[in-house]
Amino acid sequence: MTEKERRKFPQRPKSINLVYFAVFSSDGIMIQQGMGRTLNISLGGILIETREKISKQGEISLGLGLGDETLEISADTAHFCKDLNGFFHTGLSFKKCDKGKEKKIEEYIKNFKESES
Repeated sequence: MTEKERRKFPQRPKSINLVYFAVFSSDGIMIQQGMGRTLNISLGGILIETREKISKQGEISLGLGLGDETLEISADTAHFCKDLNGFFHTGLSFKKCDKGKEKKIEEYIKNFKESES
């Protein structure tokens, strides 16, 4: 017997795109930045792998490479864990964004799913 999917956005294609992140304090000062790779993505958020733990203290800005474009989006840390190789896997939930950005993420998920077939 399998457990019923409880996620709001269950379609999570695996991807290995690079992602840039920056964390800003409440007064707008950058307190951390780095690169990681996307492990999976949905309309609601993204799971990324980084060498360092992403600070939960502040506003997270992501630069996602979606095809030939870079999509800038804000996110909050939902969860994180450290894997056996010492990398951090951080789940980030996207903050509300405009319909244009949502559409780009939807197109990316669709195109990625089609390329898996």
